Amino acid sequence: MPKTPVSGDAMKTTFLFAAAMLAWSGACGRGAEDSMKPIKIYIHTDLEGVTGIETYESIQTDGPGYQRCRELLMGDLNAAIEGAFEGGADVVTVLDSHG
Repeated sequence: MPKTPVSGDAMKTTFLFAAAMLAWSGACGRGAEDSMKPIKIYIHTDLEGVTGIETYESIQTDGPGYQRCRELLMGDLNAAIEGAFEGGADVVTVLDSHG
């Protein structure tokens, strides 16, 4: 079955929603003593699995598509961060594992 490409806007909306729900779920069910603790979100990212990445060659630092992959990663990452803050996160920490 052929792959259907997903638009950048659709993926951004998905990331925003998922990150907002993650942050919001952390805020739900918090007792009075927990309400003063910040909601912290930790995002560990890598190029594999980023929107629009289809081949291993795309993520090679010396490959022709590497800069585009970095741009796609930043789009996904910024959407996730934005969604986390919109969902109530106080702190978002990101670790990039692709060098």
